Amino acid sequence: MGAATKDGQFEIKELPIVGNYNVQRFKQFSPEDVANWYVVQAKDAKKTTAMYPAMGRAHINYLGSNELIFASEPREIFKSINFAYIVVGNSIFRIDSQYNPVNITSLVPLSTSAGPIYFAFLVVNTIVFSCFVDENHIYIYREDTGDFGAVTDKFSPGVYMQDGKLTKPGFIASYGNRIVVSVANSSQFFLSQVNLGGIPSLFNFTNFLDTCFTNPTTGGAVFAQENGLIRQMGVLNNQLYIFTDYITGVWSNTPAKFEVTGVIFPWKKNSSYDWNFGIANPNSLDIDFGQMVFLARNSDGLLQFMVSYGSDQPKVLSTKAVDTLLQNYTNEFGADNPFLSSNSNGFLYQYENTIFYRFSGGNYTGTGILDQEMQNDSIEFNFEINDWHRLIELNGERNRVQFHVFFNYNHLVSLVGENTVYNMSGQYYFNEVRNPAQENPQAPDAYIGYPMRYERVTPIISEKDYSEFETEYVEIDFVFGESNISFSTNPFVNTKFIIGENSTPGKPIYMVDEEPDIEGQPIYIITDDSNTPSISDNTYNNVFNPTIELYWSDDGGTLFHSADVREFAQMGQYQWKMRWYQLGASRNRVYKLICVSMVPIIVLGGVMNVRRISGGSN
Repeated sequence: MGAATKDGQFEIKELPIVGNYNVQRFKQFSPEDVANWYVVQAKDAKKTTAMYPAMGRAHINYLGSNELIFASEPREIFKSINFAYIVVGNSIFRIDSQYNPVNITSLVPLSTSAGPIYFAFLVVNTIVFSCFVDENHIYIYREDTGDFGAVTDKFSPGVYMQDGKLTKPGFIASYGNRIVVSVANSSQFFLSQVNLGGIPSLFNFTNFLDTCFTNPTTGGAVFAQENGLIRQMGVLNNQLYIFTDYITGVWSNTPAKFEVTGVIFPWKKNSSYDWNFGIANPNSLDIDFGQMVFLARNSDGLLQFMVSYGSDQPKVLSTKAVDTLLQNYTNEFGADNPFLSSNSNGFLYQYENTIFYRFSGGNYTGTGILDQEMQNDSIEFNFEINDWHRLIELNGERNRVQFHVFFNYNHLVSLVGENTVYNMSGQYYFNEVRNPAQENPQAPDAYIGYPMRYERVTPIISEKDYSEFETEYVEIDFVFGESNISFSTNPFVNTKFIIGENSTPGKPIYMVDEEPDIEGQPIYIITDDSNTPSISDNTYNNVFNPTIELYWSDDGGTLFHSADVREFAQMGQYQWKMRWYQLGASRNRVYKLICVSMVPIIVLGGVMNVRRISGGSN
């Protein structure tokens, strides 16, 4: 907290209300946390740092119609150059810039309705081949003609017989003008022909599927193997990275000749460039913005998020707090760690020139019980400040966003347990979900906008000499985006007005109070059980006065006590400040700020007025 103050002398000091995720194994060391805010920096702004709202989401309405609504939760979302692809059950829907869904698998459905599915695309002249892999087959879709089918080449995973057993495809990548597909639970990977054998004629797509993995020179297979079971593949800066459990192999697009056999393989591996880290979760890998992020694992079992820019060894993204979080999940769940589960996913995205990496894992239970992060979690790395924050829904559980692609100038995202694909954006300060009480997806109330729940726990505040100090007040500086809060006295949707006995159908006579209000307007009489807000009430969600709560703790952030609820008092256009008084004496003070709001809440900073008092340790 800085230099110790003199007894009896109050002093204004900075309140560490702006910060990141830094929860340590023992909260008495550091309980610091933040959810649904992220830190931004601006050298010439009012403050050098502030906390901005995390991304919200809303359904997509195009030309008056709600779009991207499917029969069940999407298995994955991909994109090529001109199209997005949404996999639902055993169908793949191609999405264009007008959000028109076309089922490209109507004649040849996928062989699986659930489980993992992977994607890569290859451009040959002006033709784009979009390639998919499920647990049984490789599928190729030619975008210009709409041809779709499963690869039948006898030298491709899913068709190739090895030691009398049928191989299964694993992961897929596009590299060196070829498609490369690994064999599931194997160290082997197979290469397609260059450019998949060339552009097939309109009448020979079947023959194309039957030969695209056959070496045209030898009439056999083109394959190699990695030093371990292949768990994922990715391409960055013209290098192919093949991830195993504990090692990552780095391959270049340079032919290599085997001295003994004289066989020339199209690519070359230099084992001196291998990484001593494998991948712990294939769903954690994402490559964009000239970088590759993944959840890494070494042979000793250490889990860490890492980043590589393609020309060097990967660097650790995890902080001590994130290392602790991963270890806690391992201790509690072992192999069932939610960050290793099949419904976990990581993705990179960019907003306002800030790059983020978000990773979410574990089921969304929807119990309504707050702070259930021990069974699931959603964390996000901010590359601008090189630190982490958490993402939560209104009930405190993990953010429900699962899969993501940036397409048609929107961040398209799917949700755990939802059949709609939404737009994630910084322009939304709420999280929409499907209204379970409304069956019609085109109805005005088909979606409910839940307000954001913001949480911030400060680091421990103490004097350097551990002396006891008294806090007269704490003041927090807020900004509400670009607009004022609207105040409204309109009734809520469930309001029941009392009408007189002389009322007739279509012509109610409303009962009013004997005394009008201060403006001389009548006061209508309503029933006692009505005029209460609901979470789907537009009056409540869009034009209400947000309230916040401040809590304090003197045991290192283990047990919190309410410092009272406060409403925002306007002190100037777009600007609010709030004070809490008489916060008592402490040696180890922690504050927890909670706000639930549909309007953007930006935290600029805070101060506290404190003084050292008698009874200190010195």
